[in-house]
Formats: sequence, structure tokens, C-alpha cells
Amino acid sequence: HIERTLSFGLEWRIRTRVVRTNASGQPVVIEYPLLPGENVLSPDVKAEGGRARVNLGPQMAEAVFESALAIVPVIKFTAAPQSDWAEIWRLDAGTQWHVEFTGIPMIHRQSEGRYLPQWQPWPGETVTIAAGKPAATAGAWLTLDEARAELTSGNRVTDLVLTLALRASRGGNHVIDLPEGVTLQKAEINGVSSPMKIENAKISVPVVPGAQQVALTLRANQGMDWLYATPAIGLNLPGLNQHVQVNPPRERWILWFSGPRMGPAILLWGVVLVLALIGYALGRARLTPLKSWQWMLLLLGLTQASMEGGLIIVGWLVCIALREKMAARLAGSGWFNAAQIGLAVLTLVALLMLLGAVKSTLLGLPQMQIEGNGSSADSLRWFLDRGAFPQVQIVSLPLWLWRGVMLLWALWLAWSLIAWIKWGWAAFNSGGLWRKKVVPEAAPADAPDAAPVEAVAVDASTTQATPAEAAKTGDANQPDVEVPK
Repeated sequence: HIERTLSFGLEWRIRTRVVRTNASGQPVVIEYPLLPGENVLSPDVKAEGGRARVNLGPQMAEAVFESALAIVPVIKFTAAPQSDWAEIWRLDAGTQWHVEFTGIPMIHRQSEGRYLPQWQPWPGETVTIAAGKPAATAGAWLTLDEARAELTSGNRVTDLVLTLALRASRGGNHVIDLPEGVTLQKAEINGVSSPMKIENAKISVPVVPGAQQVALTLRANQGMDWLYATPAIGLNLPGLNQHVQVNPPRERWILWFSGPRMGPAILLWGVVLVLALIGYALGRARLTPLKSWQWMLLLLGLTQASMEGGLIIVGWLVCIALREKMAARLAGSGWFNAAQIGLAVLTLVALLMLLGAVKSTLLGLPQMQIEGNGSSADSLRWFLDRGAFPQVQIVSLPLWLWRGVMLLWALWLAWSLIAWIKWGWAAFNSGGLWRKKVVPEAAPADAPDAAPVEAVAVDASTTQATPAEAAKTGDANQPDVEVPK
């Protein structure tokens, strides 16, 4: 048997394996024709006149050798019409080659999990193999897998780190558009510094075949103002998996922002709307002396405190109002003293909560409840799956304005608290401050037992006068009456 395997790679090779099928003990000499352009590389095999001679010794079962093959468009295999051997042909073509076959059908297409066509011809049968490089398909040679922009804004400048994940089928240069006034601080490709420069608001990025990471450190002469927009960057590529992260300075009061749909949101505005409606309803209920606008101001200021503290303060005012309205009912019940103690403790806790709320509003940072896509007050993050590189707008004010607004709220609260405490004391004192327990008086221990004396109602018209009175009136017929001591 003669097995011939063609390997198409950067070079073309033929691996030939000659296997003895008769009994060992006798030498065997085989001459078979070589392919056009085939050059035997093994010194043990002689090639003359386009034929190769293989010698198998008496104890040799097989012989294996390699040949080099010239790269040609068409190769034709033809089995010898009359021979003393059977042939097997195989083709192992690399991915850089496109092959087509004509002639007898193959007996196998795959082997060992890969494409490996095989033929087993009869004498005189032919297989023609046409090989060539695959034709290039029209399309983009550069692909953007991911783009990230992290912006750290200050009062005057903004530092921007732009990271691109690129894949290219060939080398070249790619141009990125940048806004005016942007300067390049550092450029790296796969972690290695690369010399680049910005010309006419454009930067040319060298690209090599394969995957690569490009990192550009830029600086824009634009700080965080009341209306801030991130620099407009033109990647000039179909964008995929684009991320924008803005790290605002702590001296800003974030009020609003806009960008891609998948991004952060300010939850405080929804809370403000709900609390305004609750404050309006509490004022309309007239349960307390507070009007609707006073309830609204109180609740809006308490948004910077904890939810538990706000509930305690509101509950305190409601309990004072109920104490005032239910004074008569409490006075006649046995729970009066317990209610007074509970209200006193609640007053102390509520005042402590108010003090903490004032401290947090005057000394703390604005709690705008920014959430969504992993965002927080210190890091705003947006994501866009495809499209042009996104641009983000942010509306903010200086932090001293927030301090001023909260100072006005604290002064209003202190002034209003004086009137609320006066009203609370009057409600707390309504019906008395405390109820003493009434204890019945006990009889003296040395008093003699005496029969109870029943009170008898006497008609003044039928009573008899005493002797003294009779003497005065001159009635001598009246009997003497003994008056008990």
C-alpha cells in the first residue's frame, strides 16, 4: 500500500508511507511516479526520471519519507493502470487555501474532528485538485468591539481616558475626530507607549492585524459648569458596547442629566412630588396648626435625613394634636399618666431627630438618591449598545447654593419650632399634667364600736319646741324634751 498525504500550508509537502503487505523475509523494490514539481527530501529514497525508488529490506514493514511540492493552481493525481500496489490519497489543506475537487468521489470527508478528504482509486482513476487563495470579500477591515470613556471633571479642566478594543484584518491607520482644545497627554497600544499627536482636531491611530487595546489620555479645557456637555468624539466606526463614565466634582449640586437610556436617574424628584402631596393633604386635614405650605417645607427638608427620623418627627406632631383633642377622654381613663410619659419621651426623641436633620443638611452633601446602571453621586455611568459615540449633558449648581438653601430652611425651622413647642406645651398641659391616686381615709384604731346612726328626715312643721323655746313663747303645756349630747 502507498498512502500519500498532501499538506497545504505556507509550504506544500507530501508525506508518503509505503507499507508491505506480503510476508517479511524478502527485500522489496518499488518504483512509482512522482507528481509534477515534487522533490523528494529523504536521502534513503532515490528519484530519477520522475520516479521514486523505495527499497524495503527483508525485515522492514514500512518506509516513510517527505517531499516538497511546488505551489501550483492544479494538481492531478492518477493511479497507475497496472501496478503491484494499492494507493490511498489524502488532503490536509490549511484555512488560507480554498480547494475544489473533480474526478472520483471521496470515501471520507473528515478524520480526527477536522476536514480531511480521502480517496482510494482503482488503477487508472484520476482526481484533480484546484487550489487557490480565498478571494477577499468587500467589507470593513476594522471592527470596534468596545469603547470606554471615563471623564473626571474639575472646575476648569476635564481629564478624559478613551479606551478602544479594536480588531483588524490588516494593518493601517485609523483617524479619530476630537473637539477643539483637546490635548493628548499619553497614548498606549496594548500597554506600550506609542508616539501619536493631534493635528487639526484629529488623531491617527496605528493599527496592526489582530486584536489590540488603544488607550488615549486626553485633557479638555472645559470644567464642570451649570450646563456641562462631554466632549464630542467621532470614532468613525460602527460603535458597539460603548460606555461613558463621568466623575463630577464634590463641590457641585447635581440637578439633572441626560444621555443614553441605560444610565442613572435622580430618584429624589419623585420623592419630592409624593411628599408635597402628603404635606398638602396634612395641611388640609387641619389636624395640627401647621398649614399645607409648612408641612411641605418640613417634609422637603427631611428628605436629607433618614426615613425613620422623618416618620418620628411627623408622628410627634400628630400625637400632640391627638393629645389636645382627646384631653377630656384621657382625663377619665387610667392611661392618662402613661400617655403623658410616652408623649414626653417621643418629644425628646423628635427634637434629637430634628437636630440631626439640621446638622446633615448644613454640613452634609446633597442626597439626590442617584441610582441606575451602577451609578452613584460620585460616578455617573451610561451604556449604549450600538450607534455613534454618546454625548452626555449635566445640569448642576455650586455647592454653596445648596448650603444657602439649607441654611434658610434651618432658620425657618428654628423660628417655627418656637410656635410649635408653645402649642405642644398647651396640648400637653390640657386637662392637667399628672393624676394623683386617691386613697380612702382609714378609721382610728381606738374608737369604740358604735351602732350606725341613721339620719331621719324631720318635718320642721311637726317638730316640738324645746323647753327654753316654750318658755320664750309662753307655751307651758309643752313636755320636757331631753336633748342628747
